[in-house]
Amino acid sequence: MHRWLPVSADTTNGLINSFQQIGLSVSKGSEWKSLDEATERGLVRAIATGNQIIGFPHGQCIAICLGFLMV
Repeated sequence: MHRWLPVSADTTNGLINSFQQIGLSVSKGSEWKSLDEATERGLVRAIATGNQIIGFPHGQCIAICLGFLMV
């Protein structure tokens, strides 16, 4: 099953609207070529950090607090 967001979500949904800062929108899709250097560097760092979090041994984590993994 697929669910598609309406184009109006770009302006009516706060979370979806915030993704425009990183070149994502419902109406235009991904506009990664239009990103400035600082945003691009931040996204590259986020990918590396996300991969580290996914690979982190869960037995070593102290707690998850407010959605953040505390180590």
